[in-house]
Amino acid sequence: MTNINKGSQYIDSRNLNVRIKLHEMFSTNKQGFHEWIFSQLNLKENIKVLEIGCGPGALWYKNFNEIPKFIDITLVDLSAGMLEDAKKNIEEVTSSKNFKFVNANIEKLPFKNKEFDIVIANHMLYHVPDISAGLAEVKRVLKDNGVFYSSTFSKDHLHEINCITRKFVDIKKNRTSDRFCIENAEEQLNKHFSSIKLFMHQDSLIITESQPLIDYIMSGSKAKETLVGDKYKEFSKYINECVFETGVFNVQKKAGVFISKK
Repeated sequence: MTNINKGSQYIDSRNLNVRIKLHEMFSTNKQGFHEWIFSQLNLKENIKVLEIGCGPGALWYKNFNEIPKFIDITLVDLSAGMLEDAKKNIEEVTSSKNFKFVNANIEKLPFKNKEFDIVIANHMLYHVPDISAGLAEVKRVLKDNGVFYSSTFSKDHLHEINCITRKFVDIKKNRTSDRFCIENAEEQLNKHFSSIKLFMHQDSLIITESQPLIDYIMSGSKAKETLVGDKYKEFSKYINECVFETGVFNVQKKAGVFISKK
């Protein structure tokens, strides 16, 4: 899920794992997002797949039993630490012989023209400085009639958590993820691809424990900088006494995947 280093936030997978954990613990849809995305891919034997911004490799280690035996998978991330974690996570559950791990930038991919049947970019294009340049590179490395899967969020995704965070952390109303989101991604994809379809993942969070929510918010670099000492105590008290006054915190999730053809 990462391609652009955001300070120290994505040096390795620790912060991302904290964020994933909240969804694993409290999502109402028991088919997790990575499992759902994988079910959309229609993977077959003897094809070449590229995932850009692979993060800790969750798409693959969570679905290792469903990976075709004879398939060529290349995982790319700008963070060397993420790639190391991805390799380790995959090797814990299955052989990595079908995998290549490449430290690279989506804006300048080190691959030949028309090399891949499928390219995947999950929750990462909004981090790319020049999104159009990144999409042009994806198109370049895709084979004719190849398929590009790009997942992202709606501007309303996790709205309730964002409202809490803004009470204590000075963050912009327009989030980084708004640069390539459900509301505007199709317009950007249309400049490079055809036959674009959006599929939404139906889900929400029913959070019943305060600490995983606190950890989730604190995994953001801005929160780590701001919520220290007495400010952290005030923040933690608010979460425990106000947010969880009824014992349950309901959060809307709005995420989906755009499936585009070259």
